[in-house]
Amino acid sequence: MASAVEIIGTKGYEATCVDDIVEQAGRTRGAFYYYFANKAEVARDAQETLWSDAGNRAPKLVDPEADFLTRTRRSLEIYLAALKNLGPEGAFLRQGFDEPTLGMFDDEGKKWGRHFVRAMLVDAMDRGEIPLQDLDGAISSLVEALQVLTLAALKGDDVTDALRVIDELNEALLRPDPLETSEDSDHDGVTSRG
Repeated sequence: MASAVEIIGTKGYEATCVDDIVEQAGRTRGAFYYYFANKAEVARDAQETLWSDAGNRAPKLVDPEADFLTRTRRSLEIYLAALKNLGPEGAFLRQGFDEPTLGMFDDEGKKWGRHFVRAMLVDAMDRGEIPLQDLDGAISSLVEALQVLTLAALKGDDVTDALRVIDELNEALLRPDPLETSEDSDHDGVTSRG
């Protein structure tokens, strides 16, 4: 798979054919087809492996005793640093956003992000750091924001705004009513929404 990542990252998904991958790997077409049905399959497998590796690194390097916001922010910083240092792998991963054949951001493709986010939220709920709530809704919102952050990082764009949105979503999760904002409450602690 490393050969596929390198050649697709360099030439682009559309411009790469199975013969390019086989030549880069120093293998035969027969060996390729023994493991993969086509170029799309090897590319999807490689994308899944790289996303999983990037997402799994962060939680292992974060202080488990830190509070929810600190753990989450530190995980994102480690994740972003991992994406920034990918080189050709980063170019390959970026193509997952643009190439519908790879399907990285259809429902099946979002599983890596959902798993990453769900684990953090369930851990925070188990610790009593965030109230029990609509977990699926929170996950969906955070995964969408994580996608924006990821694409910006892979393109080398400024990620400040995307990080701010994720921070705000996470801060909202700490409130008993995540839809309530600090402006909704008056000094008596009664919400103004009635």
